[in-house]
Amino acid sequence: MKHYTLQRNQGTLEWICDSIYANLFVINIIPSINKLFYFPDAVVGSKGKLPSRYVIVKGKLFYWDDDDYPLTEETLSVLKKYDALTDMIHDRVLPETVISDSKEIAFYYFCRNNLLKHKRAVSSKSAGYYRPPKLKCGN
Repeated sequence: MKHYTLQRNQGTLEWICDSIYANLFVINIIPSINKLFYFPDAVVGSKGKLPSRYVIVKGKLFYWDDDDYPLTEETLSVLKKYDALTDMIHDRVLPETVISDSKEIAFYYFCRNNLLKHKRAVSSKSAGYYRPPKLKCGN
């Protein structure tokens, strides 16, 4: 994981990587009202076209991409059941994508060498643009 700060470089402001946290990795949970674009090549067995993993917790669907795991009929069925898909172009119009910078995102920071050591942080900033919580991961 990297941390960036806004620094002046020859009169312009740039995001510069100032720290690398090799012992941490982060998972974020982003609330979204947008649907996933459903392209014709997103078929059972494909990879990288739609999220291929999911879990349902307290009636809420959480999904993510897993490059090593193909899309299954079960996952496709669940995405449809939760109305999470939209055709890329419907009636010659692209679907509207809503981006809200005011939504807070939950970040879960884990020690690479011990997944039981973790901390949760909530922010409207992306991971890497604020200091991660302190974790004692060891070597």
